[in-house]
Parts: sequence; C-alpha cells; structure tokens
Amino acid sequence: MYEVDTIISKSEIYSDEKIADLFDNVLRLTFKTEDEYIKFMENPKLTLEDFNIVRGLTEKSDIIKFLKDYDLANGLKNSRPMIEITNPKDLPVKLLKSKKRIALNLSNLNFEEAFSIITNPLVSDNVTFYSRYDEGRETTLKEMIDVYNELLSYAKPAIDNNYSPAESIYYIYNVVKKRIYNEETKEEKYCKSRSVTDILNGDKIVCTGFSNLIAAIANILHIPVEVSYWDDITDKTAGHSANVVYLNDPKYDICGVYAIDATWDSRENEEDTEYENNIEHFLIPMTIEEKNKKRCALKPAIGCSYYRFFISKIYYKQTPFLTQNKDIAFKKAEQIYNYLNLPMPNNLEDIEEELKKIGNKIIPPSTLEKIITAVTPKSEEDLEKTVNSSIHKKAYEKIKINTLLRIIKGQSKN
Repeated sequence: MYEVDTIISKSEIYSDEKIADLFDNVLRLTFKTEDEYIKFMENPKLTLEDFNIVRGLTEKSDIIKFLKDYDLANGLKNSRPMIEITNPKDLPVKLLKSKKRIALNLSNLNFEEAFSIITNPLVSDNVTFYSRYDEGRETTLKEMIDVYNELLSYAKPAIDNNYSPAESIYYIYNVVKKRIYNEETKEEKYCKSRSVTDILNGDKIVCTGFSNLIAAIANILHIPVEVSYWDDITDKTAGHSANVVYLNDPKYDICGVYAIDATWDSRENEEDTEYENNIEHFLIPMTIEEKNKKRCALKPAIGCSYYRFFISKIYYKQTPFLTQNKDIAFKKAEQIYNYLNLPMPNNLEDIEEELKKIGNKIIPPSTLEKIITAVTPKSEEDLEKTVNSSIHKKAYEKIKINTLLRIIKGQSKN
C-alpha cells in the first residue's frame, strides 16, 4: 500500500512541472500553491503524463501498474498536506478556514515570524508543525506554544540586560551547558534527546540537542547561529554536532566566525561545579576547531554555511564544468557576509582568502574577561581559571612568544 505524501512548496527542490513522483512505498504529490492543491482535490486523478520519470529509479511500467492498481481517492483520505511557509504572508488561509488537517513547515522562518503563525487566530488544533530545531519531529499547536514560551523565558535575561551579541552568546552557552549529557534508551525515539520540544520537556540530551537548543535561543536574540555537523571518519554510523556563530559585536570589536561545542564543556553530573569555570570550546576560531575535531577523527559534513562554502569550492575546483557547486559556494558566502554585515568580494578566490582570515581571529584574553564579567561576575581566581581554559588565552600567549622570538632574532642579525 502506497502512502501519499503531499507537499505544497515554492522551493526550487520541487521545480519540476509535473506533480507526481513514485518511490518505493510513497506517492509524492507536489503543488506550488494552495490553490493548485485545492483544484486537484476537487477532481483527484493522475495520468502517466503527471509523473516525473527517472530512468533506473522509476520506469514507465511501474507507473502504469501503479495507476491500474492504486485507489488514489482512498489513499488521499489518510493524507494531509504539508505546506512549507517561507513568509508569514503565505499562510494557507483557505485550508485553515476549512479546518482540514494540515501540517505547516516553519523551518525557513525566524522566531518572530513563526510565533506570529502559531498565535494566529486561524490556526487551531487541526494544524501540526515542523520547525528547524525539532529534527523532523511533528509537533502539536500546544507543544509549539509551550516550547516557544519557554525559549522566550530563556532569552529574557539577555534581552532585559541588553547584552551585546558576544555577551548574549556567552549567556546562552552557559545556560545550555548546565544540562547533563544523557542519551535516550533503545526503546525511546531518536528525537527524544535531539528535538528542542523533547529536550525541554525531559532530561535526555545529546550533542544535537545541545546544538539545537543554542541555535533556537540565539534565533530569538537575532544572533546568526547554525548547527554544524561532523562525520566520524572511523564509523559511518556515528558523528557529532556543534554550533557555528557568525559574530559581529562592535562593543568588543569582534567580527569573525567561531565554533561553540557546549556538549564537550557540559556539566558531567549533578555534583560537577568545575564546568562553570571551563570555556575550552567557547568561540573557537574555525581553523582551530577543524584541527581539534580532526584529532577526534571528525571531519566537517555539508551543514553550516561556513563549511558548506569551502566544501562546495573544493567540488567546483575538482569539476569546474559543474557550475552548481560554484553557485552554492557563492550563495553560502553571501549568507555569511550578510550574517556579519560585511561587503562581499566579487570572486571565489578572494572570498576564500578572506573567510579563512575571518575564521582564524583570536580574541584577546582581556576582552574575554570583560564579556565573562558582564554576564557571570566571578572572583579573581575563578575569572583567571575561566580565561586560562580558553583556546584564546593559549593562542594569544603563543602569538606573544612568537613575536618576541622574531624581535630577538631580528636583533641578533643586527
């Protein structure tokens, strides 16, 4: 029995003019607009000409047999459309008024836009949701409202204290790393420790959960934060998740791309207090982050914009006739420069050179002290311990030593 997967989306992914695709056990129907879907449902019929045919995946004979045997009207009874919302103005008003069971995918919206939809008077309990930080988990209206209110409560201190971007991200990192790493059991669903909805309502959390929670709170505070994914070189079934922060903070003269790994700095157990003075994996320059992860047999996957740019650039260099990789590289670079509010160079080579510099910026320890003190005032001893745990302290000392050696070497030549 084929399940019917109905999607209403303007995304380029579904750019084919034909509406139907046949997979192993799924009939996918794709419509550009709400009106197209409603018109089809008035007289739901499919012919061979309605299908995208990909040789080797879907043969004409498979489709002909499907059309002969499948009861489309019955299949549609158990289906509900999933509508991708890219703008709050695209709300499917007719479907909402009809009280038809539908799902809204809000993954492309920011917090305010998504919140405006779930609190819209037209939205009722017949609507379910997909969001960016729920790992494909379908959530109810009540769950969405409860989670968004809880996320707002997490963000409120940063808003009330008017924290700068660097202060805000340090605040978020401290809130999230209080959680204790705790995997779901074999009997529990995968999303139990990864979906923001689930981790806020339970005690399970793994690396993806830490990363999703950081990104969700940062979204409320308008700080560009993405989840970065890492493949395990030794085990294809394993991997890791962290965050990438595109940080432009005039207050502290910081403009760069940095990594955060709250999982690796998180509290070990209820008795652990040492984690409070450890920022070993906070705002790590991207070049150092990649080296650190490589030591743990991890390599960047196609995830965050920063690594996606470099991976796409490598693919384009290897196969320059495939311009798609060049287009992706430019698209990701444009996103990064928009995040940082910087002008973008015109060619890939200049972009690559500049992004490497942007991803290799060291923050002076004195600046870190100011950020820490603004958010979590500490004793002199704890402040020193915290700053000393940072990679920036070690890198800064190394820079000072190398500079001194160059001076001494220059003087000896004279």
